[in-house]
Amino acid sequence: MGAVSTAEALKWMRGYILDNFEARDYEDFVERLNRSVGEEVPLLVTDRELQRDLTTSTRSQLLTFMSLTTELDSTAAQQDIRPPEEAHALARTIARRGLELRVLSQLYHAGHRAMLSYVTEFIEQRELAPEFKVALVTMMWEQTAEWINRTLEDLTLTYTAERESLLQGAFSLRADTVREILDGSQTDESRASGLLGYSLQRRHTAAVLWLENPEPGRGGAGELDRAIHQLVPGHSAADVLSMSSGTHGVWAWIAADDWAQRTLDTAHPGAGVRIAVGEPAKGIEGFRQSHREAIAAQRIAESGQGSQVFTRYRDVELVSMLATDPGALRAFVTRQLGPLLTVGSPHEQMRTTLQAFLACQGNQEATARRLKVHKNTVRYRLQRLQDLLDRDLYADRVTLDLAMQCVDTFGIDHWVA
Repeated sequence: MGAVSTAEALKWMRGYILDNFEARDYEDFVERLNRSVGEEVPLLVTDRELQRDLTTSTRSQLLTFMSLTTELDSTAAQQDIRPPEEAHALARTIARRGLELRVLSQLYHAGHRAMLSYVTEFIEQRELAPEFKVALVTMMWEQTAEWINRTLEDLTLTYTAERESLLQGAFSLRADTVREILDGSQTDESRASGLLGYSLQRRHTAAVLWLENPEPGRGGAGELDRAIHQLVPGHSAADVLSMSSGTHGVWAWIAADDWAQRTLDTAHPGAGVRIAVGEPAKGIEGFRQSHREAIAAQRIAESGQGSQVFTRYRDVELVSMLATDPGALRAFVTRQLGPLLTVGSPHEQMRTTLQAFLACQGNQEATARRLKVHKNTVRYRLQRLQDLLDRDLYADRVTLDLAMQCVDTFGIDHWVA
């Protein structure tokens, strides 16, 4: 076989993508790219907002690149390459967080290496002549290198423009002050209150708002900022402090002790909007503490099985503390409920019975009424549970109840090996 031209290699790759790539292949690819980026730039996957923006950007970038690869005249298409809006949004978020420009470069070069690694493995698994494999790898290297360079040129301009805008505006001062409060370097309540235009001497309830699975072009942080103010009717602007935490997220503090209790059960912030809330706390330390709790509640909300609009830290506090050590958490739940951690109606029935028994403080008649079954049925199930778990259900009710809370929060599938 003679030398393989770039055009031939491109034609083969174009045909393969068009004929074989499916939605799940794209998602697997996105997950692999993000994992590789996270290994080199950990901040991008440990920060929820950055992680969400990274995933959205990676998915859009991949679809853009794939569409260019399948263009009839890919060379001409490369000349007109423009990063999707989601990529610009990630660049702005990086700028708003005060991160250096090199973070943007690092993540794209890490993604480039991960993509080439994936492509190389993929090509090696195909039954092709060795010289054709070399031509495919070379072609993809050339295509992706050009794509990365052009993309970074555009996104560097976006990052720079955003940083200049922030440095000139009041947003920068407020954002910097909030960051200093949260990291503990700002401890002067009076000075910080003046810079924020929000009194830190009061009690605060922190909230985190985010859009779940945001659609392209949706309002993002602006929509969420409006939502938080709609959730506190009757309060003045001085009672609410909010700031963008990413393209699709907002951090907020509300100076009203009973705000969450009065508002969250009845409010409707909009489709796809989710809210995590800390506990009210006073002063600058309370500002930090309530925010830490809201972030912890958000982490549980995103890790759990449900998609409820509101998650209060008070409702997930114990689960949240256990979840900081996933290995210890799994060991604890398995030790408490091992035989019940199975998918299927019989085991679900037993878990429901145990949950009702614990909620009724060990009263069998109340448990029967709660489950709407005969008390003899409850007695039989409880005896079966006691045999399965090899323990006194009432004596161990505290640990059993906590283990059941963990199962409810994360869903039974999380615990099934």
